[in-house]
Amino acid sequence: MATGGQLVCDICNQQDMTTDAVEYCPECEENLCQKCTGHHKVAKLSRKHETVALENVAKLPKFVKAISSNCNDHYEKIEYFFIKNVKSSPMFCDQENTLSDLLHNIDKILEDRGENIEALQEQEAQFKIAIQCVRDAANEYLDNLETALRNTMQQSFNQKKTEIENLVKDLEKRKKKITEMKENVDLIKRIASDFQSFIAIRQTSDEVHTEEMELMHLVKDDKLKSVEITMIPTEFDLLTDHFDSIGKVQIISSPCKISMKNSKIQEAQLSGASVFPISVEKIKLKKTEEFSLDDVIKDFNAINLAPRSSHTRALMKHRHRPFLVRDCISENGNILILDCEFCMVFCLTNDVIHGRLVNVCPLSFVPGGIISLSSSLAIISEQKGKHFHFINIKDAEIWKTVECETVMRSVSYRSPHLLVQNGSGGFSLVNKKGQVLSETKMLFIDEEFHQSACFQDRFCFVSYDAIRCCEMAGNPLWQFQHEKLLPKALTTDGDNVILAVSYNGSIYAISADGKSFSILVEPNKNLLQASAVHYDKNGKKLLVSTEKGTVFLYDVFFQ
Repeated sequence: MATGGQLVCDICNQQDMTTDAVEYCPECEENLCQKCTGHHKVAKLSRKHETVALENVAKLPKFVKAISSNCNDHYEKIEYFFIKNVKSSPMFCDQENTLSDLLHNIDKILEDRGENIEALQEQEAQFKIAIQCVRDAANEYLDNLETALRNTMQQSFNQKKTEIENLVKDLEKRKKKITEMKENVDLIKRIASDFQSFIAIRQTSDEVHTEEMELMHLVKDDKLKSVEITMIPTEFDLLTDHFDSIGKVQIISSPCKISMKNSKIQEAQLSGASVFPISVEKIKLKKTEEFSLDDVIKDFNAINLAPRSSHTRALMKHRHRPFLVRDCISENGNILILDCEFCMVFCLTNDVIHGRLVNVCPLSFVPGGIISLSSSLAIISEQKGKHFHFINIKDAEIWKTVECETVMRSVSYRSPHLLVQNGSGGFSLVNKKGQVLSETKMLFIDEEFHQSACFQDRFCFVSYDAIRCCEMAGNPLWQFQHEKLLPKALTTDGDNVILAVSYNGSIYAISADGKSFSILVEPNKNLLQASAVHYDKNGKKLLVSTEKGTVFLYDVFFQ
């Protein structure tokens, strides 16, 4: 194909004539002038050839212009019989439609992304307003605290000053009275006879003794102590352990709502829940630690011999009765384990290689479950109760209790709210103030403990011999049953469900759609009666505990 500059007619050029070309014949691969084009269209061999205006030929892509119908090796015309009517062939039409669909989809995505940017700009403005509202609320709260403290201070100062002033007035009266008594004694001493002096002293001695005793009582009653009023400032270091921020940045990725146009698969809907979910076949576990709570307690008691604290004394009871572990969490090397037998929280740390350090928090209620809110804060629910408690993970100390509007059994976390098993055969979404935001329909009729775990836009829960997955409203999505598995505890890595099987000591991973599974740990007698499991996303650790207090820690990796 000739290219570049003003093209000349190839036929005329063969006759040593220079004529501007106006048409091009793809079959002959020759440029034609106006005269030759007329001959070309009537000649028997070329009358069926379709010529193209040169100005249109110039618009073709370079790689198309470079395509030749002659063989590069033999310089002969390529014979082809299979590509007749290629432009109307299914392959050509399919590619044409696919490209049209791609353009349509890209336009839709660009439109959607533009709308998302606009929404983000509006959300940014709302975020700044929310920050200011929190700051204003904090300022108002601090102003109220300051006002209350100032009022208390003023009352204290006024009370103490009034007490001292009243005492001063009383002492002034006593001083005046005693001064008169002293003057009388001086007069008696100078003027009165001995007989008069004897009688007078006996008459006034009782009164003098009374004044003396009353003055001594002032000393004994602490009325003469020097009063000092000072301020003990709140230790804000304690507050920062619980409140390291006035809020959190929460990024929520919602499923894509764009209907992708595809001529091959009509209206294929994109799923935005997890674009590249981790396949259950790629999840692998490597056991790093195995220990028993009994051994930990023995080491703890050996270190804390005296004096016996209430925590330490409570631990001594475990020498005679077994554990009953209900739930556990692992965050940044700290492990919290709930024991329902003695209603206690065990806090273990990785500070010591052999024999872990442990703190203990006795509870005044039977615990139902525990969830981690951050690396330093967790929530414990009451079993069949209406309260949940905020607990410091590091030292296992409860610092706040909230009353809930519903009875609670199990509890799981769907940021920023709690999903609790209620007393109506379903689950309730509850905020951190204890208010019920929504409830599912009835999902079971028994009153058993059903552990749950939230991930993506759904939740799963243990249902006797199956794992059931539902939308947040309670509409069923899938159910997983395999052989005679009796799952007891479950957790999630965000894409898949991980469950511990109590009766044979195995650990399974189930895909988000419930269609595939993988056995992470084959049946293990040491894992029998597994009752609690928790996945630490930050540390990629899996924590498993049995009812009797045997604890396993696994590294989670993918291959």
